[in-house]
Amino acid sequence: MKRNMLCVGVDDTNHANNNQRGDLFSATFSLEQKDIIPEERKNRRYSCEVINWVDRNDYRFTQLIDDRLRRFKPLTPFFSCFLISSYLKDLKISPENIEIRIDGEIERYQEAWIKDYFRTFDCNVNVKNLVKPNKGRMSCSTVLYAADILSRYINRKLERVNFQGELGREKINELGDWFINRGLADKFVPLTDEFKSKLAEKIYS
Repeated sequence: MKRNMLCVGVDDTNHANNNQRGDLFSATFSLEQKDIIPEERKNRRYSCEVINWVDRNDYRFTQLIDDRLRRFKPLTPFFSCFLISSYLKDLKISPENIEIRIDGEIERYQEAWIKDYFRTFDCNVNVKNLVKPNKGRMSCSTVLYAADILSRYINRKLERVNFQGELGREKINELGDWFINRGLADKFVPLTDEFKSKLAEKIYS
């Protein structure tokens, strides 16, 4: 299905001190151009309004527990490619334009890598990043704000059930009703060996 524009926000938990649960990377998706327009917002850890927005739209998330790969920063730009391509394949959609908003630093070669990654999808890709302040207010798009809060929200729920180790779709459904009722297993995208191999090659080349 051809779509004019796909808007994406990507963020991670960056909990490098938790080697057993690793880092979570989340991407939120919207077909509305207004969701990439920056707005003045509070820098907060949770928002019921934002979680409701996520439920009305869509998202994907994945987990990295490989300590060797986790040492490299920033990783979020690379994981944006993995999560977005998985979403496009799942829904069988082909947007003419992809607007990507990434939390944190992004190197020039990473931006070039993202655009090259989506060349086979025959679409235009525009990438922007935001380094959020530690506190106070900030100017941030809806998709990126939602990705930030979603990553923290899922991680907090995993902390509450004291989850450690590697996630999987079956494993998520064993964690309790909250995870089952929200359909988190369907939104989780396991990392493929192919992607990890490409990532390691790019990082250490």
